[in-house]
Amino acid sequence: MEIFQTHHRRLKVLAYRLVGDGWEDVLQDAYVRAFRSFPAFQASKGSVGAWLATIVYRLSLDELERAAHRGRRGSDVEALANLPSSARVEPGAELGSVLSQLPDKTRAAVLLVDLLDFTYDEAAAILGVSRATLATRLSAGRSSLRLAVTESSPEEAT
Repeated sequence: MEIFQTHHRRLKVLAYRLVGDGWEDVLQDAYVRAFRSFPAFQASKGSVGAWLATIVYRLSLDELERAAHRGRRGSDVEALANLPSSARVEPGAELGSVLSQLPDKTRAAVLLVDLLDFTYDEAAAILGVSRATLATRLSAGRSSLRLAVTESSPEEAT
């Protein structure tokens, strides 16, 4: 379906950044689920991108929960080398490493708004939270990222 092609990159980045190694399975399951429920979605006349991202997000949380029960969790840093270059996100693995250390829901908020350019309203709907909760998660995530970038950048000579 053309809608999958249009939104594939954003969905791939979201799934990868949330679950690491299991991103392909999450994306495949999301496409199957979306295909099956597309007629019901068409009746709602909502944003296709936000609808697909919601499916990917919920399946990603399910995968993270399953991984936690198995006693392991996908690592963004380890999986980065295997990720297709079209899904890599600059500025690179260092930022990816910091992102991977954020709590899952905070990381999802940062990814949706700052990386994948969803609006606050779309991101809040995808995450199933209020706009205020989204803003709180974004603030916490951005602060952590800012601190990590500040700590890793070389001191300027005066």
